[in-house]
Amino acid sequence: MSSSALPVFTGSSALPVASGRRPAEWENPECFGIGREEARASHCAAESREAALAGRAQSGRYLSLNGRWHFRWSESAPANGVPSGDFAAPTFDDSGWGEIEVPGNWELQGHGFPIYTNVQYPFEHNPPAIAYKGREPGARYNPCGEYRTAVDMPWDPAAGPVYLHLGAVTSAVYVWVNGAEVGYSQDSKLPV
Repeated sequence: MSSSALPVFTGSSALPVASGRRPAEWENPECFGIGREEARASHCAAESREAALAGRAQSGRYLSLNGRWHFRWSESAPANGVPSGDFAAPTFDDSGWGEIEVPGNWELQGHGFPIYTNVQYPFEHNPPAIAYKGREPGARYNPCGEYRTAVDMPWDPAAGPVYLHLGAVTSAVYVWVNGAEVGYSQDSKLPV
C-alpha cells in the first residue's frame, strides 16, 4: 500500500490580466490543459471481464476519492494568477483549514455565493480580462479553493499508470501529488 498527499487548487476561470507577467493557464484561451488525457468517455480498467461487469467500484484498479477533504477558500486567486503550490508539500500543516464534502459545490457548503447563469453573466465583458463582480458595487470576486487529502493506494503506483478523474470541476484546476505539480485542466468533467 502506498500513501500519497493529493493537494488540489481550483478556482474561477479568470482574473484581470496584469501587464508584465506571463498569463496563468486559465487566462490563456489556447490552453485547455497540461498533463491530462484527451477527452473521451469515462472508463476504468479491470482485471478481467467478470470484474468489469461487476462495476468499477468493485475493481481493484479503482479508488473513490469521495469524502471529507481539508479545504481553504478565498475570495480571489493569487495576485499573480498562478497558485504557488506551497500547500502541496506533503509536510504542509493544514490543521487550521476547514473541511468540505467531495464531491460538492463549495457555494452550497457555506463558501461564497452561488452564481446563477440563467440570470446574467457572472463577469463583465472586458476582453481579454474578466473582472468578476462581487456583491458590492466595484468589488471583484474570483473565488478559489484549495483542497487536500491523503490517499492510501491499494496497489503499487509504480506498477503502471495511475489516472485521476476529477468528475466535476467548475472552471479551472491545478493538481499536485506529493508536492509535484502533475496537471492542469479547465474543462469541467474531464480527466487530468
